[in-house]
Amino acid sequence: MSSPRRTAYRKPDNQIISDEDAETLLSAGLLSFLSDSSAISGKIRIHRRCLNRCSEEEYGHVPLPTDLPSAPGTVADDDNDTFAVIPAHLTSYETILYLGFTESMARDIWTRWVSMTGVPNEHDNEARDMQRDIDEGLITFLDIIIGTFRPKPDHASDDDSQWFASMREWGLDNPTQAAIMEPAFRYIRLSQSCKHWVRDTMETRYAGLKDIQKASRQRDMERMGGRSTISGNGGTGISSSSACGSGGDLSTASRGNGGGRSIPGQQDGHSIPGVVSLYRAHDNARLDGLFNEDGTLANIQCLLSRSRSDFSARRDWFYFTADYNVAQCYGRYCKRRAGVASVVLLRIDIPNAAIKSLAPPQILRLFSPSNEWKQLVWHSRRGNVPSFLGPHRQATLIIGTIARRPNSHYEALPSWEHIGDDLLLRVNEQGFHDQIKSPAVQYAFSDVEGDAFLREHIISNPKVVAFTSRDLNSWLGQLVDDENE
Repeated sequence: MSSPRRTAYRKPDNQIISDEDAETLLSAGLLSFLSDSSAISGKIRIHRRCLNRCSEEEYGHVPLPTDLPSAPGTVADDDNDTFAVIPAHLTSYETILYLGFTESMARDIWTRWVSMTGVPNEHDNEARDMQRDIDEGLITFLDIIIGTFRPKPDHASDDDSQWFASMREWGLDNPTQAAIMEPAFRYIRLSQSCKHWVRDTMETRYAGLKDIQKASRQRDMERMGGRSTISGNGGTGISSSSACGSGGDLSTASRGNGGGRSIPGQQDGHSIPGVVSLYRAHDNARLDGLFNEDGTLANIQCLLSRSRSDFSARRDWFYFTADYNVAQCYGRYCKRRAGVASVVLLRIDIPNAAIKSLAPPQILRLFSPSNEWKQLVWHSRRGNVPSFLGPHRQATLIIGTIARRPNSHYEALPSWEHIGDDLLLRVNEQGFHDQIKSPAVQYAFSDVEGDAFLREHIISNPKVVAFTSRDLNSWLGQLVDDENE
């Protein structure tokens, strides 16, 4: 059997960096192939300012290279902040490695994928059905990868050793385990299960690779239009449609309208008269389609959260937090696990008058420790909302307390009356659990009526800024300094 490195699909649409783009980046010293056979390779070494739509904002401080390293098959330690190593092909053995698996597990998964996409035995109906679903896009490469641990037992206990044991059994490599188990994010991590965070990590990393691929094709299109994407004055000029702001302050960046532009009168941490500001952290790749070219809202469906959730048992709803600190904490944790993917903080502003125009049952306000809040959360998280909670299904907007812990925790509770104060999300300005703080509040909009409400009432363009590696490393470094004092 040929090596997994030699059986990677090399079709043009599977290349993360196109041939034409690779040639341009090679000539500028922004890319090199890491293999024994030049262009047909398993991995690519690419300058971080060429990764995706947010790269110029996130890595604009990184200097451009003057020449390629003398040994292109190696990456010097001091180059890690300048160059990133990514798979050359999206569907490949190297991608499985990049997502966070050990070499042994990656080889097993890749071998299985190759056998599934080969010529099936004519008498093997299951194999033929599987290949048909793959050909029709009903089953994806990522589905097969995640499917390797989907049937395995999950863990959501406070015992970190069980989390490590599960991830080792599933074949995750040590760096990925360390990212998920980062001590600074333990409180947030325990809000969901081990399998949830492993899946989210891999989905984020995979979406990040697709984002790099999209940026490469965008550069190709700009060349076809006669516009150079490698400027002569030292800037990369990756894309005219670069979609992230340039700082960590959501008050100073607007997506699609020249990121980094000041928005007068808006400061994080201070309320805006007559306006409710809502926040959400997200990996940038999976926001694809959210905005039109002019920065106005387009397809908001990419912001839907999967059911089962706090206020919905079977329908996907839109969830935002009114607490900037909560969004920032989740953004930091996402960035810690994201690989080369960009992570952003999103802010939307809605007039108070629009929210006040809603009357029950269009709007519901449910807060802990009310019995109604406990009942809705307990039943929704278990996937079964009884008839006496039927009016909640008619709501356009539910404003209420954020619950924590995974669904399995609520399935184990004998009744809603057992929901205690420990199941309320409370974080301080640093993103740590703080029992003194009031429970965090969320705004949940329904998938149909809520969608229409958001489209009609969001003020101007939503604001998006990149959450950068420097932001994360600075914050983690400060924690270490504080511990050493």
